[in-house]
Amino acid sequence: MAIIEYYGELRSYTGCTREGADVSSLRSVFRYIREHYGRDAEALARKCAVIVDGVNYNFCARQQRVLHQDTVLALFPPVAGG
Repeated sequence: MAIIEYYGELRSYTGCTREGADVSSLRSVFRYIREHYGRDAEALARKCAVIVDGVNYNFCARQQRVLHQDTVLALFPPVAGG
């Protein structure tokens, strides 16, 4: 079971900061979020920076990343400011 950590606005959709989920890929993480929290949460998650076990993955590589037992995946929504 992977651990998903939610940050920023994504926490308001999920109502939690982290949870365990039976997911095997980043694609399945997005599906899990859609099924449990709705399409708006999924759309925001897809815009997030994805950190897997402390490593930032770019958009091209992240869909194929395999998640293992105890993988920690953090989702950081985009922020604005200046």
